[in-house]
Amino acid sequence: MKCSVILVSWNCVEFIGSCLDSLSNQNFPWDKFEVFLIDNGSSDESVEFVKQHYPWVRVLNNTENNYAGANNLGVEKSSGEFISFLNPDTKVDPDWLKELVETLDSNPKVGVVTSKIYENEPHLFAVGMRETDDLDWEPIGNGEKDNCQYDGVYTVKYINHCSCLYRRECLDKVGLLDTNFMMYHEDVDMSLRVRRAGWQLMVNTNSIVYHQVHGSIEKSKHMFNYYIDRNRLYVIAKHFPRQFAENFSTSRFYRYGYEDHSGDSLQRDLIVLFDYWLKERDSSSNLSSEFALILRKLKERSHDRLDQFETDLKLKSEGFLKAICQLEFDMEGVKQKLVEIKRKTEI
Repeated sequence: MKCSVILVSWNCVEFIGSCLDSLSNQNFPWDKFEVFLIDNGSSDESVEFVKQHYPWVRVLNNTENNYAGANNLGVEKSSGEFISFLNPDTKVDPDWLKELVETLDSNPKVGVVTSKIYENEPHLFAVGMRETDDLDWEPIGNGEKDNCQYDGVYTVKYINHCSCLYRRECLDKVGLLDTNFMMYHEDVDMSLRVRRAGWQLMVNTNSIVYHQVHGSIEKSKHMFNYYIDRNRLYVIAKHFPRQFAENFSTSRFYRYGYEDHSGDSLQRDLIVLFDYWLKERDSSSNLSSEFALILRKLKERSHDRLDQFETDLKLKSEGFLKAICQLEFDMEGVKQKLVEIKRKTEI
């Protein structure tokens, strides 16, 4: 099989038909690509709708609502030499897949290629992604009227998972999507991993997609804001650890999301966040002061959750606990509390 197209669905019944109709009209040999719908526990009629009207689509059920994990399931079950991630709230141009395939076929050093994506034609949603001055990531051309200013086939630093095509060989070497991200910025994480593994990333603006932005999550804007801000910090902690401390307390995740999100999920998110940071952070004399600054900021925001947060670190992140117990803290009481936790774990 040449290509596998993976759609991850969550309550997408109002969008999925037009997406699949456009896939059925591709100028690409019908026997050279397969389509998977990975359902993330939809409560609408989307699964039944697809099974009834599009029997050529292979439908799989994911065990949890996790976008990254659902794509990984599709990769594992598919057989294509090339693998596409495509949002279900899209329609694709007839040459969409052909153009992406030609880009990968023409250069074996390219690991992944992304499309030109419209938000509201002629206005663009993205032609790749870029890093901003405040260490965030945004779609290139977002909101701009398309005057062919980005047209061509060229390298970019970051691709967009709304529409892309990976070389399976690239995924085999780089690894699957990081499921801790769940959704949003997992494409930034993958772009960094792909580049650091020596592969090129490209955009082909002859591959065209029409996207209803946030279509499947439109009714959960709080969820969108939480994950987009949390995952920005995940990327920084994982790939830019020396810039993590200065960005933590200025992030929207810290300023707004910390008190709004459910406690259990938040505690897990913070543990993952700091675990990324310490795994990637090399030893330095500044590590102690950086961590003390972050923990002090957390304490300012939530006096009642700090004890539980530290308990969860003991239970779920032993490597992190060992690292922080070896540091010197200038914050009264924190070092002693961590020493007590360490002593309890040794009993």
